[in-house]
Amino acid sequence: MKFLVWALVIYLVWRWFVALKKIAATKKNEFDEPDARSPDLSMPTASTAEPEKMVQCMQCGLHLPQSEAVTDGRSSYCSQSHLLLHQSR
Repeated sequence: MKFLVWALVIYLVWRWFVALKKIAATKKNEFDEPDARSPDLSMPTASTAEPEKMVQCMQCGLHLPQSEAVTDGRSSYCSQSHLLLHQSR
């Protein structure tokens, strides 16, 4: 029984050292290779994309991008159901 306890302690210490070694290697790679984690500059990001015009739903007041809005020619709506509700008034 005493042998099993010592074997378990040695195993846990060994696993702890392996984990520390992996953490140290990961941190070292972060400082050595900054380009490995840099974003792809060919893709537009939120800061470089052109802002889109926002419109307000005439039924509920929700603001949404104009490209996602449903329109009847004059007014904008957040969904087809709100367009129909507003037209039925």
